[in-house]
Amino acid sequence: MSLLSARVFNSGTLSPEFDHVLLWVECDGPWIADVGFGDSSLNPLRGEPGVDDDRDGEDFRVTAAGDAWTAERRRAGGWEPQYVFTRTPHRLEEFGDRCLFQQTSPDSHFTRNTVCSRAITAGRITLSGNKLILTFKDGRQEDEVGSAEEYRSILATMFGIRLAKRDAECLSERVLDPARLGPLK
Repeated sequence: MSLLSARVFNSGTLSPEFDHVLLWVECDGPWIADVGFGDSSLNPLRGEPGVDDDRDGEDFRVTAAGDAWTAERRRAGGWEPQYVFTRTPHRLEEFGDRCLFQQTSPDSHFTRNTVCSRAITAGRITLSGNKLILTFKDGRQEDEVGSAEEYRSILATMFGIRLAKRDAECLSERVLDPARLGPLK
């Protein structure tokens, strides 16, 4: 098993090196194990360029051009790149600076927004800011959360997260009031 560094595609640009970690595993062939990449496969992907991998109705593949490998996902408009990586193994410590940035920087999307996401059999449920997003193979439904009580209820029923009323109110005040946007404390 090797830890590999990936640069994530975001609006057509690539994030810095060490922005994402994935596992390269050799077991009856090469595999990518990467359950931490948001809306991606929860199953290992074949680490063979050009081999489409259908997982629960979702299509993924990797392509290679020289040393650069790209993990892709099929969308309605065709193959969409998710991230680029090389097969160079790394030590966990090498990801430390970028991990600290993601956890603490006001420029990190992880500190600018609240996000809770979980895979379900039919797709994915995501609570991002004040948006409840249901993603399925054949589409996506997005609804705005309108109150602290609705926010608290969604966390409890869809994610199994039960917050005290005051904690939910504090969190939802930040999420529901755009004037409160800024890094999470």
